[in-house]
Amino acid sequence: WTLEYELYFYSIYAIILGMTRTSILKTLTVAFVFLTFLGYLFQPTQVLLEMVSNPIVLEFVAGALLGRLLISRSLQWGWVGVPAALLVLIFNQSGYPLSDLFSIAPYFERLLNYGVPAILLVFGVVSLDRSYNFSYPKIFTHIGDASYTLYLSHILVISAVGRLWSALGLGRTLPDIVFLVFLIIAPLAYALVAFRYLEKPLLRKARKFLSRA
Repeated sequence: WTLEYELYFYSIYAIILGMTRTSILKTLTVAFVFLTFLGYLFQPTQVLLEMVSNPIVLEFVAGALLGRLLISRSLQWGWVGVPAALLVLIFNQSGYPLSDLFSIAPYFERLLNYGVPAILLVFGVVSLDRSYNFSYPKIFTHIGDASYTLYLSHILVISAVGRLWSALGLGRTLPDIVFLVFLIIAPLAYALVAFRYLEKPLLRKARKFLSRA
């Protein structure tokens, strides 16, 4: 589960937080590229060593660099990232994954086939938003606010929906597309409710406590 990598990445980030923004990014990039390179060379099987050298951390580094780039300048051509990401995903699903182009692909398969299109997609969408100032439906904003709750809970909610669907025998009477719709709606609905009535109140209390401290 990628949550353990978030904790790992932000722990390192917290340690070097006293540096300047430029130094933080440089240090993060060098450290994680170096650790990933060591992982590629030795490919450890010990759990902790495998985790700290896993190429997935490069996706976090890419996110930090991308954020810095988009904050510092507006790129009119950034929208190209959207069709580029879609093309990579289409090729991946058609049996021509990006990883087939590189000899080091087995170790970096996830980064190439999923990390690269994700980075391109975020880059393209944010560039479009900054360039054209789109007006989005409020529900998208609410889902964005609840996205971390959604991230933490979606596996559990999907599992619960699947078990309930099976226990009620709905698969025998309803088509699979209905099940798929429920698998999408249920985690979103739970995340929106949990964010409003659980996460936000907890955040308010935490901020009050910290302000007193």
